[in-house]
Amino acid sequence: MSQKINPQKQIRKALKYCESSQFPDAILILQSVLEKYPNQLETLTLLGTIHLHQKDFELGVKFLKKSLSINPNQSFALNNIGNGYYELKDYQSAILSFDKAIIINPNDFKAFYDRGRAYDEIKEYTKAISSYERAIKINQTFTEAYKSISITLKKTFEYKKAILYLNEALKLNKQDINLYLLLGECF
Repeated sequence: MSQKINPQKQIRKALKYCESSQFPDAILILQSVLEKYPNQLETLTLLGTIHLHQKDFELGVKFLKKSLSINPNQSFALNNIGNGYYELKDYQSAILSFDKAIIINPNDFKAFYDRGRAYDEIKEYTKAISSYERAIKINQTFTEAYKSISITLKKTFEYKKAILYLNEALKLNKQDINLYLLLGECF
């Protein structure tokens, strides 16, 4: 007689393993949940996220897409799928996924930021800058967005604007040596 599995309890156990970077153990637990409950949403989402973290981007995207087939309104899963595609250098698919995440949650500053990174990779700098600006509008303390917009502005030779954004980033994080290095490159 097989033992009954409590998915929520197993997910909490897997999360504990994740907190201590024991990802293979977390994956084993989650796979055992999927054997009994193949459509368990949280398990699929977490398993996909762990695989992305482990740099197995194709498998991560696969699990996250399966979770979307159960509930298509998960901005978190869509954003992570976009990040998986980004890492696979499929920037157009990444942008589509980020766009879907933004439609579901228009206040998801991370999705705007990640979309900006994808636009940047395909040299659509105006769209990248617009996405970074939107991320900053939503979360004015998100230093990475200020830094990324500065890098993109530098690529378009808009040094004065890049300096303005870098100065804003430095107000938030005076300890980031890379911000000072970027600032020096703008002069």
